[in-house]
Amino acid sequence: MLIKMCQIKLPAFQLLFYAETEELNNLTESYPLLATVFWHGAVRSWEIPIHFISGDNLKRMNRFSDDIIGKTLWHYPVQDTYDSWNLTVRFRTFNDILIYYKMKIIPLPDFLVKREAKITGTATPSSPSIYMFRDPIGLQDENHLFIEVLSSTDVCALLSVQKLQGPFLDKIDSHNEMVFFQTFTLKTGLTIRRDFPDGFLLVFYPFSNDKKCKKPRDQNITLTNNMFRKKDFAFVIRNGFPFSSYPVALMAPVVMILLFGFVILIVQSKFHQMRRRLLAGDVELSPIERKHSVYKSHIKISDLVIDEPRLWQTGDYDICYINHYCSHMLGPVHDFNHIYSNIGYYIFGLLYAKLVRNRQIEDHSSSVPKSSDEEQTSRPPFGLWPGPGARRCSHNHEKGVCNHYSLLYCLAFTQFMTGVMSAGYHICPNQSNFQFDTVFMYTIAAITIVTLYQFRHPTYLSANFTFAALALVACITVLGLLWEQRLVRTAFTSIHMIFLILSLPKICFNGYVRKNGHLVHHYHEMMPILYAKFKDDFRNGRLFQFQHSVWRAPDDPEIVVIPGPGRLLLPGFFLILNTVSMVAIWTFLEELNFATQWHHGECRRRLFLQPLSYLICATTLWIVAMYFFLDEVSSWETSPAESRLQNKDCILLGFYDSHDLWHFFSSAALFCSSMTLLTVDDDLVDQPVSTIVVF
Repeated sequence: MLIKMCQIKLPAFQLLFYAETEELNNLTESYPLLATVFWHGAVRSWEIPIHFISGDNLKRMNRFSDDIIGKTLWHYPVQDTYDSWNLTVRFRTFNDILIYYKMKIIPLPDFLVKREAKITGTATPSSPSIYMFRDPIGLQDENHLFIEVLSSTDVCALLSVQKLQGPFLDKIDSHNEMVFFQTFTLKTGLTIRRDFPDGFLLVFYPFSNDKKCKKPRDQNITLTNNMFRKKDFAFVIRNGFPFSSYPVALMAPVVMILLFGFVILIVQSKFHQMRRRLLAGDVELSPIERKHSVYKSHIKISDLVIDEPRLWQTGDYDICYINHYCSHMLGPVHDFNHIYSNIGYYIFGLLYAKLVRNRQIEDHSSSVPKSSDEEQTSRPPFGLWPGPGARRCSHNHEKGVCNHYSLLYCLAFTQFMTGVMSAGYHICPNQSNFQFDTVFMYTIAAITIVTLYQFRHPTYLSANFTFAALALVACITVLGLLWEQRLVRTAFTSIHMIFLILSLPKICFNGYVRKNGHLVHHYHEMMPILYAKFKDDFRNGRLFQFQHSVWRAPDDPEIVVIPGPGRLLLPGFFLILNTVSMVAIWTFLEELNFATQWHHGECRRRLFLQPLSYLICATTLWIVAMYFFLDEVSSWETSPAESRLQNKDCILLGFYDSHDLWHFFSSAALFCSSMTLLTVDDDLVDQPVSTIVVF
């Protein structure tokens, strides 16, 4: 047993140990060298690994190589001045072989870290680096701190914040000691609250391999441990976004959204007068009350927020995939800015519901009921609207297109719920809740398609069937999340393509197939006719040409398929561009032969400028929104450490990043797209129903 004693008058220092021997036996592994340290009334013991060398290589004792073990010690309690303290180190072993050892005391001048001071260091798994931040006055003045870490080596490491204690740490990687921690490779950031009035310890601990920084699917790969690899790093601690600047950052987007909505209201009021003048020729009677139901989808979101308490209970920042370089706290919410930036969905959703309500009241006040005799009209020529008696309208009328306000209300509700679900997702983004953030986006696309489909179509899609299909898609999404095997993906893709092949012809050609003078609506009757038409078009080279004339079956002239947009819409469905293509076709196409089934000369009226302006505005906003969406700041598809490589600084008001701007612009783009659907048929309000062609 050997005892070393010395007097220390340093704020902190590191003990470096190294031991080696020329002999090797079984006792060397079973009974290593023990170093017991007596410091500040505390006692700790550490095992010092013994390295085997040849007899001619004792020169290694003259230097410290990478295979050393280091322990950091400091004065505790922390004081402004330090007196001399005795450090006692006792070495002992149960081996009877000769062991060479060396101990070195290295001062740590950068142990006490100040704000805005850039600190560089090196750590290994056997010698972690520890720093102390002690600034109680500043911690009380500021609301939170931001720790930025950069590294030139991609070694997987653990960054942890621990409560101020001492005079040394028992276990560097013990979860019981760590308040907050996260893995990182090349860069990371950490925002902490004012939860440490006396200060805290900042620990850098490289792992012996990169397993914890890999994707979950790659963590089963066997990696070789290396206890002596280096991790170079540099970090700085600075003040976070001050609470005094929160009001400006929170009110600025609200003001911009309200100004945008005010401009929309002015435009709407201007064209509203033109629409009322078109309606002025109708006989004004008392409004007819209408009952309508709004289909709402309620999804349990308790699992969306369950991970946020886990973050604060465990301190594990690897649970949530957030942009640590632009993440601002408010109350119990860690990533408040990404939640608040969804406010545009709420405002625009409520505004759209109000505009739909005003339009509904106006249409009701100008409606003209039909008598029972007038409803028994003869069937119009195929290709025309089936007439008031055959339509599912809220009231009878002679002019204009029947508006399905339940769908428009549902569109407003879905836009509002998109903001709710997106906010719930951003409480703690991860692999388990992303699908709930996108389910309402798919719902909006489905409602838009159904709305466009029913503008001109003689038959109607069942609302129950539509939302049952959406529920099925949501269930399949969850199943695909739980089982990501290639077999599941292959099976889903095959079933999806078969469903499209079997269902889309029915949707696109419904109302255009005629047999023995009657329209064919049943699936089992329509599909053989369409199959025969497909073979005839393929045989005669007309498969990719627009249809300019009525197609008649070669073996039965009574079976006809009238010209329609089926040839154009069907590829659009398969390309998953149905919503965009249908809106563009609806609004822009000139009066060509294949487009006459839905085009009605909007360009000849000034009222067409309203949906056109909304469409141009929506397209521009969608392009800008997609630019910010593709500028990713995090990704749950990778590991937490790999996701942090995409973290970026705030770009607006020091509070919002590119994903926040995606929320702002996409909500405005979605509102303009919805306004296009609301106003696209305003030029038909004075047109007789019998003259409106079907879609």
